[in-house]
Amino acid sequence: DFLSSDHRYARIVARTHLFSSSELHTTIDRINQKAAQLFPADFKVQVSGSLVLMNRTSDRVAAEQAKSLIFSVLLISAIVVMLFRSFKIACLAMIPAGLPVFLCFGLMGWSGVSLNVNTSLIANVAIGIAVNNCVHFLVHFQRNVHKGLSIAAATRESLKNAGAAMLAASIALTLGFLVFGLSKFVPISQFGLLTAFIMGTDLLANIFLLPSLMRFCRASVNGV
Repeated sequence: DFLSSDHRYARIVARTHLFSSSELHTTIDRINQKAAQLFPADFKVQVSGSLVLMNRTSDRVAAEQAKSLIFSVLLISAIVVMLFRSFKIACLAMIPAGLPVFLCFGLMGWSGVSLNVNTSLIANVAIGIAVNNCVHFLVHFQRNVHKGLSIAAATRESLKNAGAAMLAASIALTLGFLVFGLSKFVPISQFGLLTAFIMGTDLLANIFLLPSLMRFCRASVNGV
C-alpha cells in the first residue's frame, strides 16, 4: 500500500488535526520546502489527500464567490435600474441589501467561523433574497411619491402598506433557515444560522435604514 510494485512511487501517510485553510497552506508549504531539502532534484513530491483536496476546493469556491457576488450585485442593480429608471435608487437599494452580508462576514471573523464550501455560498444566496424587501418598500414609496405625498408621508404610508408583508416574509425566512441551524453537521448548521442572521438584519435595515436613505436623498427620489 505504501510502495508501488515497480518501486517508482512511494506514499507517506500523515494524520493532522488542522482544518483551517491558512494553516493547511502553511503546513503544505513547509512540507514542500522540507521535501526539497531531503530528496534529490529528480524526485517529485506531491502533497495530496482528501483534506488537501477539500481545502483547495474551498479556496476555489471562495475565489469564485467574490466573482459571483460582484456579478450578482451588478445584475440586481441593473434590474432595479430598469424597474425604477434611476441609477441612484439602485445604489440606495444595494445599501440595505448588502449591509447584512458585510455584517455576516464580520460575525464570521469575530466568532471564528471558517470559510468552507457551505459558508462561502451564503452571500450569493442571501443578497438575492435580501433585496426582495427593499424592492417591496421602494415600489410602494414610488407610488406614494407620485401621488404627491411628502417624503415623510410617503415613508409612513409605504411602511403601512408593505411593512406587514416584509415582516411576515422575513420571519418566515429566518425561521426556515434556523431549522438548518439545528443540524448536527456543523457546516450546515453554520449555513442556517448565518443566513437567518442575514434575514433578520435585512429586515431591520429595510425598516429603519432604507426609509432614512429615502428621506435624506430627496433629490434622488424626485428623480424617480
